[in-house]
Amino acid sequence: MNSVAPVPGRVGPRYAGISGCSGNACAAPFPANGYITSVDIYLDADSLTIANDTRFDFSSAINQPDGNHRRDFVFNAGFYNDTDLTGTGPRFVISASNNAGRSGAFPKNPGRDPFTIADAGWYTFQHTFTDNGSGVLTVTLTIKDAAGTALHSWTLSDPTDFINTVVGSNRYGAFALQEFSILAIDNSSRFDIQSQPADKEQCKNDGWKLVVNGQNAPFKNQGQCVKFVNTGKIRVLLKTIDVAATVVSGRSHVIKKGSALSAGPFSYSSLFRSTHTLHV
Repeated sequence: MNSVAPVPGRVGPRYAGISGCSGNACAAPFPANGYITSVDIYLDADSLTIANDTRFDFSSAINQPDGNHRRDFVFNAGFYNDTDLTGTGPRFVISASNNAGRSGAFPKNPGRDPFTIADAGWYTFQHTFTDNGSGVLTVTLTIKDAAGTALHSWTLSDPTDFINTVVGSNRYGAFALQEFSILAIDNSSRFDIQSQPADKEQCKNDGWKLVVNGQNAPFKNQGQCVKFVNTGKIRVLLKTIDVAATVVSGRSHVIKKGSALSAGPFSYSSLFRSTHTLHV
């Protein structure tokens, strides 16, 4: 297995990408309550000695009901060491749009509410796909820190994206642009949204494995699930349905510029399933 430069807290192998599905192979209805996709990315601006305005774009795309591509929802991110309204010195600046690439997007676009990250660490880049209440798709792109605290979000919606008429379900996650020599990622996953356990009975007979807590994380056991129900905190939460990249004994995955996955799609549900054995 190829070695990589160490990343604080997590070290892992390089890997090859697995293409997203296409056509009828991707055909699926929109989940009843929507779904969430996410990936963790390690950002450390202070350690970088690269050109100002080095970028990556991470997209989560949705299909049409027939399985053909409909639309991308993109985090547009760049490294900067200049001085302007987004800050000064080494930092990442991130915004959100439906476009990727240098000709289609700009992280500092003032019309896209750019957000600055200067502190090193793992950050979750999350897409939440839901019905806006009128049958139209709305997507909220959120950045969270390692503790799960939401730092910033953007909401994108097109009035023509009618659910199960124009849009279907998840297509892929893609680094549509990746200009960094290495970029560490982890925990690529997709979730279907469902209601949290309404009563203690739903926690029994391994039912606790099918729901999550208020931080969108799975319960460790039945007792945790029952305790959560007893608090009376009833909100719309999540159920994990497939996970692509799983942390194994603190190991993560690094994409290198020019590698098979440095710019291109991967499947949330099948990445790493048969292509690698992670040694602990």
